[in-house]
Amino acid sequence: MIDPTREPVLPSQGVQQQLAALGAVELGAGDLNEVLRAIAELVTNQFGAMGAGLVLADEADGSMVIAASTIVDSNGDEVEGPVTDDNGLNQWIVETGRTVVAASPADMPFGTSRVAVRWGVRAFMAVPITLREKPMGVLHVFHRDQHDWQPDDLLFLETVARRAAVAIDNARLLQETRRARDRAEMLSRMGRALINATSYAELLETAAGVIIETLPADRVHIITIDQIVPRVLDHHIGGATEGTVGRDSYEELMTGLTGWVLREGKALLSRKGVPDERESLMLQERRRANNGGSVLVVPLRYRSQLLGTLTATRTTSEPDFEPADVELVESMANLVAVEVVKSRLHESNEAAANEVMALYQVAQALNREGGIEELMQGLSESVVSALGADRVSLYVTDVEKQRVLYSAQAGSGELPHEDEMDFDQFSGSMCGWVLRNRRSALVPHGARDPRESDAAFDHRSRAGEASMVVVPLFHSGRPLGSLCAYSADADHQFAQRDVTLAFAMGSQMSIALANALLFEETQRLAITDELTGIHNRRQLFTLGERELRAARRYGRPLAGIMFDLDYFKIINDSHGHAVGDEVLEEVVRRARKEVREVDVFGRYGGEEFGMVLPEAGLSKAIEIGERLRIVVAEEPIHTSAGPLDVTISVGVAAISSDMQNIQALLDRADAAMFAAKHKGRNIVQSG
Repeated sequence: MIDPTREPVLPSQGVQQQLAALGAVELGAGDLNEVLRAIAELVTNQFGAMGAGLVLADEADGSMVIAASTIVDSNGDEVEGPVTDDNGLNQWIVETGRTVVAASPADMPFGTSRVAVRWGVRAFMAVPITLREKPMGVLHVFHRDQHDWQPDDLLFLETVARRAAVAIDNARLLQETRRARDRAEMLSRMGRALINATSYAELLETAAGVIIETLPADRVHIITIDQIVPRVLDHHIGGATEGTVGRDSYEELMTGLTGWVLREGKALLSRKGVPDERESLMLQERRRANNGGSVLVVPLRYRSQLLGTLTATRTTSEPDFEPADVELVESMANLVAVEVVKSRLHESNEAAANEVMALYQVAQALNREGGIEELMQGLSESVVSALGADRVSLYVTDVEKQRVLYSAQAGSGELPHEDEMDFDQFSGSMCGWVLRNRRSALVPHGARDPRESDAAFDHRSRAGEASMVVVPLFHSGRPLGSLCAYSADADHQFAQRDVTLAFAMGSQMSIALANALLFEETQRLAITDELTGIHNRRQLFTLGERELRAARRYGRPLAGIMFDLDYFKIINDSHGHAVGDEVLEEVVRRARKEVREVDVFGRYGGEEFGMVLPEAGLSKAIEIGERLRIVVAEEPIHTSAGPLDVTISVGVAAISSDMQNIQALLDRADAAMFAAKHKGRNIVQSG
C-alpha cells in the first residue's frame, strides 16, 4: 500500500522516456473506445506488463464497467463488461481517491480477489482517474509474477491517468455532440416520415420502420391502451416476425416490462442474459426461449396522458441497447405520441362529421313524402349509408298487443330479409331484447349472444354470424320498436362509436315515427267507426264514389248492399245499449268473413250497414247478401246478457245509367232492404 502523503518524486530518465512515448500517442478528441484502447496499449507496452485495463464508473447508475483492456480471457477474447468479484476494490479507489500498489498477492488490499486468481495476476498498480476532483474510474496495470514497483512507475501511471481523464472527457463531449447531432437528424427524419403518413395504421408502421433502421432494432412493438376501460386499443409489430413480444392481452402485458412502464410512467432498459425481476417468470422464460436479447421500453405519452408504450428488442447475438438509445427512442416516442393524438383527433372529427351527415340524411328521410312505411324505408336506407352496414332492419311494434305493426329493410349483402317476422320472433331476437331492457347492444362478429334465442342466432348464422348494432326506439317513455344494423364482413366489425351514432339516429327517428303513428291514428279515426272498426259513413261514401267512377270509366259492373238488424230496438230497450254494442260488434265480425278484399264495408248509421261491391252484378250481390243473412242468423250471439237470436234484413241493387252518384245506388239498396222488412224480415230483397 502506498501512502498518499509521500514526498513528490522527480522523474528519472526512464520516466522521461515513458512520458515522451505518452506524448507521441494520439489522445485528441476522437472515438471514446479508440482513446481507451490506446491508453490500455500504451500502459501495457511501457510497463512490459501482462496487460492493462480501464474501469469506468457508469454515468447512469455508478456501476463499475471494464471499458477497455489488453487482458485476454481463456477464449483469447479481451476482457470487457461489468466488474464483478473484485472485492469492492475499484469502488473503494473511486470513492477515496487513493492509489494501490501490490508487489505480491500479500500486498493486495481486501485480499486476493477471484478476478486476480482467474486472470493469474500476482502484482498490480491501480490509480484513480479524476478530472476537476470528479472521479471517473480506475487505471490498472498487471503482472503475472511478483513485481517490485518503483516510484517512477507510479509517477508515470498517475501522469497517464491525468492525461486519460482529459482525453476521456473530451471524447465523451465529442461523443455526446455527435449523438445530439445524430439524434436531431433522426428526429427530423422521423418527423418528416410521420407527417407523410396518410392513415393511423401507416403512422404506426412508419414509426416502427424508422426506429428499427435507426437504432437498429430487431423488432419494434407499439401498443396503445385505454386507461379508462383497461384494454389494448391497438397493436403494431414491425420487424422480425419471431421474437419476444406478441399480441398479448392487457392482463398479460401488465405482468411484463410493458406493464412496469405503464405503472411507473418511465422508460426501462433490460440487458440480455440478465434476469429482469420487473417481468414475470413466465415472460422471462419466453424471452430466453425466443432468443430474446436486450429490451428497451419507453412510455408513449402526450402531455400528462399515457397513451401506451413503444418497445424495441434485439436478439441475444446483438449488443445491448445503451442509455443513449433510451434517450433517442423517448424523443421519437414523443413525436409518435403527438401524431397519434393528431390522428385520433382527425378520426374523431371525421366521426363527428359522419354523425352530422348521418343525422342530416335522417332529416332528409323525414321529409320524404308518403306514409309511415315510406318513412321507415327512407330511414333504413339512411342508416345503411351512415354505418356502412350490409343490412338494416327497422321495426315499429305494439308491445301491449304483442304485434309487429311495421317493418322495413334496406341494404344489400347476404343477410336474409325479415319482412315476415312475427312478434315472437322479434321478441326472441336482439331487437326484442334491447326494447325490453331499454339498452343498446353491440354483438361482435361470430359471437353467440346469450341474450338472443336459438332461432335468432340461426338467422344470423345463415348470414355468416354477422356483427350487430341494435338500439331501442322510445318516445316519451313509450316503447316504439328497434333499429338493427348488421355487418356480415368480419373485417368490418361495428364499434362502440357505431352504437353511439345509431342511438343518436334512433332518437331522431323515434320522434318522427311517433308523429307518423299519431297522424296515422288520427286519419284512421277520421275514417273508421269507433265501435266496429270498419269504415264510417264518410269513408264508405268516399271509397264508394271512387269505385263508381272506376266502374263507369271501364264499363264494369258494380252493386250495393244495405242491411239492418231486425228488432234491434227491442235488444237495446231490454238489455241496454252496452249489450246492443256487443251485438253490433259480433254481427260485423261475422259479416267480415263474407266480404271480399275488394269490397267496401262501412257503418251507414245506427244498426244499418252498407257495402259497395266492385266487379259484382245483381246476381252476385244477391249471393253475397244471402251469405251475410245466413252467417248472422245461424248461431245465437253470446252477450253479457246471455245468448241472443239475431237476424238481418238485406237489400241489394246494381248500378244503372240513371244513377249519378253512390248515394243513388245505396238508396236503391236501402229501399230494397225496407221491402225485405215488410215481407217478414230475415230475407234478401233486390231493388
